[in-house]
Amino acid sequence: MKKLIISILLLLTFQLSFGQDSQRDSSINSFILNLKKDKVKTVCLYKMYSGGEYVPSKAEDRCGRGRMIPVYIFWYKRGKSYMTKRDNCFDYAIYEIKDNTFWHFYFKNQDIIKKEKIKPFACKVIVKGVDTTVTPHVADGSSESMTFIDETGSLTQIFSFDYDQKQTSEMINVNFENNVNSKTHYLKGLVDSLTTEFYKNKVRKTRRP
Repeated sequence: MKKLIISILLLLTFQLSFGQDSQRDSSINSFILNLKKDKVKTVCLYKMYSGGEYVPSKAEDRCGRGRMIPVYIFWYKRGKSYMTKRDNCFDYAIYEIKDNTFWHFYFKNQDIIKKEKIKPFACKVIVKGVDTTVTPHVADGSSESMTFIDETGSLTQIFSFDYDQKQTSEMINVNFENNVNSKTHYLKGLVDSLTTEFYKNKVRKTRRP
């Protein structure tokens, strides 16, 4: 009963967290519930938000369901690492990752990672004679989110497109050191490498009705 309650809560979390495309979100929810039934204890979701309106160049990659927002799903099962992907149009096949570096790093450092906070690009300015920290607004800036879900709950980190930028021509990022020295930042680098690997291997995809 306890595991069933946790699964229901997780499902509700996903439904509240996504919401851009109901078919994609339903596919993600069903897939993760099946992982839980298969006794997978920890799942990672990596969601990519594109700045502006991204439209795939090939007609066969389009389906007219709004801005394309891919979501990658990672999990660890019986000593092996796997990933798959869902977007507005397609469900992708399960891809076995060559090594377990990502999950080994996460499990080794998860207590630290759960306490870290990735912060947006921010700078110091003088407002009425007082030093003030502000976050510049960038219209249509890209970003990513990484969410870990286990039996204790979920943790989400948001990565603005410039979170790891040291400075611009006019501003110094006061959160640079906090961000790039974090375990979470290193973990994101591993995820980015895995999504590139996934793309290069042209994993089979199936268009949803």
